[in-house]
Amino acid sequence: ILESIEKEAPDVLALQELHHEQADVLRRRFAQRYPYFELDPELDGPGGIGIMSKLPLRDFEPFRLSNAGNFSQRATLEIGGRRVELYNIHLTAPRLRWRGGARLPLKFPTGYDDDARAVEVEALVRRLGAAPRPLLVFGDFNAPDQSPMYLRLSERLVDSHRAVGWGFGNTFPTSMRLGAADVPFPILRLDYVFHSSDIQTAGVHLGAGAGSDHLSLIADLALPRR
Repeated sequence: ILESIEKEAPDVLALQELHHEQADVLRRRFAQRYPYFELDPELDGPGGIGIMSKLPLRDFEPFRLSNAGNFSQRATLEIGGRRVELYNIHLTAPRLRWRGGARLPLKFPTGYDDDARAVEVEALVRRLGAAPRPLLVFGDFNAPDQSPMYLRLSERLVDSHRAVGWGFGNTFPTSMRLGAADVPFPILRLDYVFHSSDIQTAGVHLGAGAGSDHLSLIADLALPRR
């Protein structure tokens, strides 16, 4: 992960599932290059959340979209005398539904339970509807681009990969086995950079996945002059 940050050198870095040890290393290694940051490790079970920026960043707010959900994060970026609202999102992953019977000692999966994620998406849509523009929304949404979650957000915001990206854009998982065979590429797109229409996507690409089960997603964005 550190090598990927060094290579890509983004102006703004968003992190999910951030733990204390990782946060300590990031502070020691990048605090001078990214003087504006808020790293909140281990706010909940799967880890915390964090943003680091080379550009002025203020008004940090950690929040949950549901009572038992992962923490997300809001902040305000200042660039060229303008303010951009940032949302670093980590939605709840769906859980497998299991079924068994009196004659079957084993349970077997019958589908996914994504009710918690659906509640969070509606809460996010309401929050973004009241947010000032320009607006950037990025993170681990734990939902593929064929899901209702994606439709709810993409009908309101621009998906940077769909705007200028190439290929499927899949980010998860970085390693997987089917039987005895390794799957050589990610099979799901779960990570996104959305933005309001007053921001432009100049480029987007996938980065390394070393140290994570997700590939990193890098977007080159432009804020046109008014």
